[in-house]
Amino acid sequence: KHLNKTGVYFDPLVSNNGCDSIHKLNLIVHPTYHKDISANICRGESYMFNGRELKNSGVYYDTLQTINGCDSIIRLRLNVNPTYLFESTETICDNDIYDFRGRQLNKPGVYYDSLIASTGCDSIYKLVLKTNPTYFFERRITTCDNQPYYFKGEFLTKPGIYHDTLPTIHGCDSIIRLVLTVNPTYL
Repeated sequence: KHLNKTGVYFDPLVSNNGCDSIHKLNLIVHPTYHKDISANICRGESYMFNGRELKNSGVYYDTLQTINGCDSIIRLRLNVNPTYLFESTETICDNDIYDFRGRQLNKPGVYYDSLIASTGCDSIYKLVLKTNPTYFFERRITTCDNQPYYFKGEFLTKPGIYHDTLPTIHGCDSIIRLVLTVNPTYL
């Protein structure tokens, strides 16, 4: 007979000479325990489970002994929530400003920003910002009033400061500044 409950059990026995004997059993059944645990971590983190470092989603078991020597089982359901990395590379002219998630950037470099997802895990934004140069050229020209100077599709005869804007191969404006001096000629 299979016994699995605490109690007092009697089993009558008959000896070889026909005498009744009673076998008395005081049975104490100590409980075992089954405990279920659920945990969530973010990718890249670890979870310590009874001395083991866990990093992957799954179901894990550990068996422990109670004070009375009975096995107890702990079952862990571990969920690893994703984190995200959003990478981008942008190129601007060196006199422009780039809006990176509310930050105004104007220098080349690597920039980061993060936000916390609904699962509590960080998501990272990575920006590689590059800049193309703009140029500023200044020309100082002196001419005579009877020798017009050709600039920006015009023949200039009056002294002054003139500007022309030209795009570079990358589309960034370059500025040419002409400082024209006109000397008089005498007859």
